[in-house]
Amino acid sequence: MRSFLLVLIWSLCGSGVGLAVGKTVQVPGDFPTIAAALESISAGDVIQLAPGMYRESLQVHLPASLRGDSARPGAAVIEAPSYTDSCLHVDTGIQTGPVMLEGVTIQGAAAERGIAVSGSSAVLVESCVFTKNLTGIEAAGNSSVTLTDCAFLGNYTSGAQATARATLTVTSCSFEGTGEEQLVRTLDGSAAAIDVEECTFVGTWNAQDDISIFGVMIGEGTRAVVQDCEFYGLAVSIRTVGGSSLVAKSNRIRTNNIGIVIRNPAYSQTTAQILSNNLQDCNAGIRLYGGCGRVDISQNTISAQWVGIDVYVPACEFQPEDVSPFHGTITGTSNRIDEGSPTCPPWTSPFWPAGFRIP
Repeated sequence: MRSFLLVLIWSLCGSGVGLAVGKTVQVPGDFPTIAAALESISAGDVIQLAPGMYRESLQVHLPASLRGDSARPGAAVIEAPSYTDSCLHVDTGIQTGPVMLEGVTIQGAAAERGIAVSGSSAVLVESCVFTKNLTGIEAAGNSSVTLTDCAFLGNYTSGAQATARATLTVTSCSFEGTGEEQLVRTLDGSAAAIDVEECTFVGTWNAQDDISIFGVMIGEGTRAVVQDCEFYGLAVSIRTVGGSSLVAKSNRIRTNNIGIVIRNPAYSQTTAQILSNNLQDCNAGIRLYGGCGRVDISQNTISAQWVGIDVYVPACEFQPEDVSPFHGTITGTSNRIDEGSPTCPPWTSPFWPAGFRIP
């Protein structure tokens, strides 16, 4: 909370919006709807929401603040009017200064993004809840989104995602998945970047139901730092695809199918630093397959049911150019590995021949 307020003061002063000129309006006290309040305010103003349900699809075009009741965070609920609507679309154009959301719930955009951020907008979100959206929040264009102390519960495709040239910073947030989804992700073919720190990811993966819940999914050509996070019950905690860049450091990964996957087609370069992670009770700790990449795996502690670190040839589902042994540069030191059988179903078929293993 303190950091959020400091950013608020700096942003308003630095953008030329003085704190003295900002005003606070009440919804529904001063205006019956949030949309009506947005039409009347100026840059730097605050819209204070009373607890309750607001079924609106909102357009935000200027830097301002939208706050719920501090005594009841999340009790002010913005719900999409229909499943095809977003709750908020933010595009501040050339105006400087951030849009700020605090203590509200964003829900019901079942076929859309709960919050869609585009252009060069800057959005700061604290202590908000995202639930029952196709995607909780998306950063697109040249935008930047910062999420702090937020909860993502049961969104259908992803909790938070970045695409185009956007940046997404996620700190001290919790993500819970119940279906086939990627909780945080960058989209393939973009130049997006994400920084995920001190977050918790919880899923319901089990081999019988084969529910594929991924923690952090790094798309082709994108960049990610994942640090000091906790992962429980996921199909894969952290996964990259071709041409991406990953730093995964000091994460705690428990009871997953596979802890970290580096997938790299033969035509692209993936770089990964997998450092000082603690992986316990996973079927497989770290898996690499396909293409030419540069991977450093050092100072990790791994306890795996099957295999700690392994390198595989891609399965037949990929294109022919992808079907090649991993032939990149792999370095690693000081890994502590406790593993069961190095070959277990379902990877005993000819489509998953073992490559080589890192001691």
